Amino acid sequence: MKEHLKRHLLGVWLCALAYNPNLTMDYFEREKLTNEFFNQVTQPDTVLGFANIYEKKLLIIGLAAALSASNLPQAMQAHLLKIIKTAITSLQKLRAQEAKALKKAAKKEIKVSANDEDEEDDEDDDEEDEGDDDDNDNDDHMEEKSEEGSGVESEQEELPMNADGAPDEDEEEKGDGNGGLGFVDSDESDDDLDEAVSATQSSC
Repeated sequence: MKEHLKRHLLGVWLCALAYNPNLTMDYFEREKLTNEFFNQVTQPDTVLGFANIYEKKLLIIGLAAALSASNLPQAMQAHLLKIIKTAITSLQKLRAQEAKALKKAAKKEIKVSANDEDEEDDEDDDEEDEGDDDDNDNDDHMEEKSEEGSGVESEQEELPMNADGAPDEDEEEKGDGNGGLGFVDSDESDDDLDEAVSATQSSC
């Protein structure tokens, strides 16, 4: 029989011992399997075959249950020392294997946590960069507004001034609404017309 098949079959009997050791031991005695079973299950090669944590626990629990049976058959008593030694050795190996597995899981968890922290730092850096870009855009916008305000002020400064330091209204009226033709003010035209009428009446 192949080793893996034999190991699985022994595992079935170990499960039966863990479930009901008295009934299982009675079956072994009735079928004359007690000596053969415990001889196989305590072989060093077979014990090494129980490699993973579940199989080691199954071996330890099954052997401990067999030792707790109410009536130990005569065929089993010849294997008691080997059974106890196998159970203790398997328990020591199980503890070492579990400690190694926990240490490996802890290292993996630390690595995952470190990667998560790096990703969070990258996201924070990206948010800070976006905030800096927004500030730069706001600064550029303010500079454009300042330049526009400076342009308006310069245009206002270019307006001609009269002797009192105020904008020259006559100069503005020359170019306002008349296409820059410089028509004479209506008040001045009325004065000239009155003088002309007066001069005509005097001559008459």
